[in-house]
Amino acid sequence: MPTMDSIHAKAISLDWRNAPLLKQYRSRLPNSTKAPQNEKWGWRRRQLTLRVHFDAFRLEPWRYLEAVVWRLRGLRLRARNRFAELIGKSPSAYALWIEKIEPKTRATSFASAREERSH
Repeated sequence: MPTMDSIHAKAISLDWRNAPLLKQYRSRLPNSTKAPQNEKWGWRRRQLTLRVHFDAFRLEPWRYLEAVVWRLRGLRLRARNRFAELIGKSPSAYALWIEKIEPKTRATSFASAREERSH
């Protein structure tokens, strides 16, 4: 019959933070798939994020503040869904989405093009 110490030890070893395999999987990811670290991209993205949040607050201030309170209380999923609903109404939401997706897409497409040329 297993003791409480052995059960506790197994529970700790199954915790994802103690998993040694995570480092192995991270090292297998190619460096070229990371988004380029360009200050221009970062500044534009921050500017769009602020604009989108300002639009969300301007359109429905009480619902935005409710989402902020939920986030502070730890109701992350509820707050995230409310923010998504409010932010989606902003005219700049699509531009922000493109700004987040495009650097990764460019990096992966350039990496695949380099691989094709090398073969």
